[in-house]
Amino acid sequence: MQRRTRAVLGFAVVLVVGLGAALTSPRWVLTRLDWLAADPLRFTAALVVLALIRPLLAWPTTLIAVVVGYGWGLRGLPIALALIALTSVPPFL
Repeated sequence: MQRRTRAVLGFAVVLVVGLGAALTSPRWVLTRLDWLAADPLRFTAALVVLALIRPLLAWPTTLIAVVVGYGWGLRGLPIALALIALTSVPPFL
């Protein structure tokens, strides 16, 4: 009986992981980033929102750098560094 339970549990885990991989495709995220990066004002607003919620959710600071780099490349480096520094201050206060 215990062996059968393990097999069912293993199958359930594989199914959940497979569904998670299918539903959280990188293509979905990249199409949203492309849409945001197409308009500089919209992209800036999204970065500000990301910077505001990042400390609350304890997301890594590299998330901001990756998003800025995807949208603006190296020219966005000063903005990414400023946002990372600003969002790192509240947890220390």
